[in-house]
Amino acid sequence: MIKDNLKNAHKYYKLSPRIEAALKYLEANNLKEFPPDKYEIDGENIFMNVQEYETKVSNNIESHQKYIDIQYMVTGEENMGVTSLDNLEVTQKYNEENDLIFYKGTAPLLLVKEGEFVIFYPEDAHLPCQIVEESAKVKKVIVKVKK
Repeated sequence: MIKDNLKNAHKYYKLSPRIEAALKYLEANNLKEFPPDKYEIDGENIFMNVQEYETKVSNNIESHQKYIDIQYMVTGEENMGVTSLDNLEVTQKYNEENDLIFYKGTAPLLLVKEGEFVIFYPEDAHLPCQIVEESAKVKKVIVKVKK
């Protein structure tokens, strides 16, 4: 897991060509103007989902096997839980179509503010969309980067 501000994205280009392309896309576009939808960046290798929602309290810890998540807070802030897969119990087995596994357990929270991004690798179980102090509207982009 990596957390940083988008102004430092260049430090992470060397992780992989696809991560570099995804971060450069985030840097080059005014994401506040994008309506919620799915956008292809490089076909199924790199695409993004723009979301607007109210933060909440949930226990839907998740992970992915085929994709790395780059979650970027366009507006607002939320807590995101993150933990090792070793600390969790599977509640819903892997769904290949959605590239998603759900777990139960605990995931310590990490505050992610507007302008910051988090990179979650397949070994990083995460709990997105969590309230900070009370429910609030946020806009977030999730870039899916095929490993």
